[in-house]
Amino acid sequence: MAQENQKSKAVAYCRISTPTLLHGQSIENQLEPIKAFALARGFDLVHSYSDEVSGSTERRRGLDQMVVDAKKGQFKVLIVMEISRLARDVRHLLNLLHSLDEIGVSVISIREGIEFNSTMGRAMVAMIGILMSVERDLLRERIRTALAVKKLTAQRTNNGWRCGRPPLDNLVLAQVATLRSQGMSVRQIAKQLGLGKTTVSRALAGPKPSKKSDGKNE
Repeated sequence: MAQENQKSKAVAYCRISTPTLLHGQSIENQLEPIKAFALARGFDLVHSYSDEVSGSTERRRGLDQMVVDAKKGQFKVLIVMEISRLARDVRHLLNLLHSLDEIGVSVISIREGIEFNSTMGRAMVAMIGILMSVERDLLRERIRTALAVKKLTAQRTNNGWRCGRPPLDNLVLAQVATLRSQGMSVRQIAKQLGLGKTTVSRALAGPKPSKKSDGKNE
């Protein structure tokens, strides 16, 4: 095992949130333990990637470059201080772990003591996926229940609440129709009027037929 590790090129990834800079946190606080871990395990730590961003930021230059280099086969092991440093949310984490696993990169989290390409690590990834699926189902159910309650309340109180998008203003409909008759595309109309392309498409499609009456009783 030691001989195999000595041949494995490893990299480190570190991230700190911008607010923690005010409390003396630094990339080095994560990088130094990773260096010690790599030395103890016999990995050849060839590079380190880092980001100093907020946790919700979608684009991270260091992380993005790490993924690019991983796909090029420049290393086989990725070491992080803790798994929360690697991804902005659970969905991002799962996608990233699966992507790295597919190209043969092992992910090791020091604080959790987990190698995510091991049997235990794969089981944990699967469990996270199951919990995410359950949470999505619960969220959908809560949304459906809330909408049903609002709809029932609106019917009883006649407060004017309605589910779905509000109807488009007649002026907007007229402007869209005029520009369309002049041969403008949906994109051009949206840019001209400062609307979204979906809104323009709705306007061109016209109002949906009412479901209250089908004409049979008239």
